[in-house]
Amino acid sequence: MAFASIDQLSTRLGRTLTPAEADMASAFLDDATAYMRSALGTQFIESGTATVTLQIPTTQLPTTRVRLPQTPVRTISDVLLNGVADTATFLVGDDLYRPSGFRAGTNGFCTVTVTMDYGFTKVPADIMAWCCVLAAGQLAMVERSGMLSSSGVKVESLADYRVEYMESGTMHIPAGVLDRMRALYGSNASLSHSR
Repeated sequence: MAFASIDQLSTRLGRTLTPAEADMASAFLDDATAYMRSALGTQFIESGTATVTLQIPTTQLPTTRVRLPQTPVRTISDVLLNGVADTATFLVGDDLYRPSGFRAGTNGFCTVTVTMDYGFTKVPADIMAWCCVLAAGQLAMVERSGMLSSSGVKVESLADYRVEYMESGTMHIPAGVLDRMRALYGSNASLSHSR
């Protein structure tokens, strides 16, 4: 599912897209969504349920907090600690918290298995807006040259007329914006997990 709709893009462009433009826009919104997922390093948007198993090495024990690999985490259930049901663990932000700490099992690791509901139920506004910006840039490239090419204008000046073009077919979000979005939505899990 794309992070933005044709209607949202059309509203931001201030016009109704033709059927041919809408087909292209749909593909460009999918491309923009794939770019955003890759750039942010996470599948944060999808809302779902997963069961994950975390292996915490003894070098990180004892600890009272364990970061879950999918964010945001809405709820947790069915927590197993080294294979045994655990009711002392609860959710704090996107972390599992156990006041008495997580301890190693017989295999030398602390094995935590948890079922969790994760993801946003609605795409955050800034993510949706940047998807529209990226897709609009691709549409503009096609309108200018009739294809995805290096015809996307990066800089255009009037005095001593100058045009500077972007690289071919490139989607780009400014580094500062991308850093901020990574801090808000990016994956920062460092533990291995399985689904």
